[in-house]
Amino acid sequence: MTSFANVLKVSALAASLAALPALADETPAAYTHTVLARVADHAIYPRIAYVNAEEGVVTVAVTLDNKGNLTGVNVLNSSGVTAIDLAAIQAAKDAAPYPAPASANTVVKGKIRFAL
Repeated sequence: MTSFANVLKVSALAASLAALPALADETPAAYTHTVLARVADHAIYPRIAYVNAEEGVVTVAVTLDNKGNLTGVNVLNSSGVTAIDLAAIQAAKDAAPYPAPASANTVVKGKIRFAL
């Protein structure tokens, strides 16, 4: 039997990747992709969004310390569907810890797509 979470697509949008360390040089695009892919891998499509045939794209900012521990996650642009926004936040939390970034207080920004 196929898991509910495996039937639906959640992906990191490569075209919209951006990483901004809070105080240092730019974070490599490969690191940004790694972080957002982990978030997408841990995302569970909200059942209520599925039942209502709702899709959306959430722009998140994931803040990490120098060891890769999650210190914050924020929705920068809402999908317009509260359940999808909350699922993106939870996915970022569930994906932690992340690989250590090049510097402390690294902020990785990107879009997570929830599609049926």
